Amino acid sequence: MKDEVVTYDELQSLLNLVDEISVMYPLYSHFQFFEAKPEGEGYKLSIKQGEMDFERQQNHFDHLADEMPSYNDFAECLLVSGIISYDNLEQFKETLNHYRSLKKRVYFCPDTNVIYHGFVSTSSLFKSEGILLLETTREEIEASLNFKYAPPVISDFKRFARYQPFLLDEFINRRMKKSRLAAYIAMKEYRVLRKPAI
Repeated sequence: MKDEVVTYDELQSLLNLVDEISVMYPLYSHFQFFEAKPEGEGYKLSIKQGEMDFERQQNHFDHLADEMPSYNDFAECLLVSGIISYDNLEQFKETLNHYRSLKKRVYFCPDTNVIYHGFVSTSSLFKSEGILLLETTREEIEASLNFKYAPPVISDFKRFARYQPFLLDEFINRRMKKSRLAAYIAMKEYRVLRKPAI
């Protein structure tokens, strides 16, 4: 089997050619996140790991466990991509309809978690409502942006990685997990919301 690097632009073309997709995490032992098979206009996902499965794998990394993928990270990726939604979404829709029936103007102020989940920009629920952004939210996101791995931390990771530790080399002087989430998800969402926001 030969490895190939696929660019972001080529990914959709590749997905159109395959009948089944299996996503694994190479630093965990035989750890398959999910399988996806085409069904109708989309894909049917079969989730292969639960919360305890993630915890068992993370625990192998001792004091660095928080930097490894958690079940919560996985669920948040599914949430950001729109594959799953909040458990209380229907209740929120009812509340939103109630607010819309009021004569006063309503503003929504998303907290940092809602911004990390991309809820406002990916949801079709918000049309005419005003978005109110707090400076503290921006400051919290910006404070998370620039944490990087030092080479000794990567060496430490490699000591705990039983499988394919060489893959960690690409993280030397790169952003830590919290910073990657802030940079690639939260800051992008914040910039989208900032345009129409108050």
